[in-house]
This record gives sequence, structure tokens and C-alpha cells, in this order.
Amino acid sequence: MSTCTGPYVRVPFSHADLKPAENLVASIRGVGAPLLIREMPTGDGVADNFALHVDIEDPSIPNCIWDVRAAKFQGPKKMFGRRHVYEIAVRKRNEQNTVVWEGYRFTDKFEMLADYFCADFANLLSGVTLKTWLPATTAQEQRIQLCTGL
Repeated sequence: MSTCTGPYVRVPFSHADLKPAENLVASIRGVGAPLLIREMPTGDGVADNFALHVDIEDPSIPNCIWDVRAAKFQGPKKMFGRRHVYEIAVRKRNEQNTVVWEGYRFTDKFEMLADYFCADFANLLSGVTLKTWLPATTAQEQRIQLCTGL
């Protein structure tokens, strides 16, 4: 049940992930810019629950979109089951739909994604690049390390 390439498995959001997903969308709404919810998990564990995807219009740059996505991956084994790895990916797209900036954050608690996004997005909007967001070139390696426990 994987849609990814690599030594990790992307898993659907569960019912327990609904409240954190709603909190993430609420924190995005808190930015005050127009947004479009493209995908929102329902928590029933079926195929359409693999992604949370929201587009935010940049209030200062016409036709610029911030593409925000969250995903859940199966993490390494722990004593009584498995841990999960949650990812938030943010891409800034210009009017030609070209990605001009891309960053990733990871956590083992979905509710932390809203905190990360909320705390950092105002800086990203003003053009401040934060070292806490991994570039696409290293995000894949980090995802593999977190999901495999290596």
C-alpha cells in the first residue's frame, strides 16, 4: 500500500490524525490569505487519505502560490508496534507554476506540523529562508533515515 519510491512506506492518515489535520488547516487559515483545500484526509484509512494539500495565495505577490502538503510515513519498529514519521512540504510557486523555493520539516507527532508551520510561515512570506526547513536535495535522505531508524 505504498505510493512512494524508496525504503519507506507512505501510509494513509488515520482517524487519530483528523484533529491535528484540522489544526494544521486552521493554522494555515490564520495566515489570513486566501486558500484552497485540495486534499483533506477523512481518517477512514482508505486510498484518498494519503495527503493533506492546501494552496495559499501569497498576499504580497500576485499569482504566487504557497503549496503546502503533509504526509504520513511508516517509521521504524518500536517495542509495541511502529512509530510514524510526519512530513510537511512547502513549495513557493511563481505565476508560471515554477517552484522557486521548497522546504521540508519532519516530526514524529502530527500536531507539531501546525506549530512548525505557524511559527515559520510569516518569515517565509517575508523572504527569510530558515535553516530549520530542509531543501529538497537533503529531504529525501532525511526521510529515509527517519523511516528506517538508521
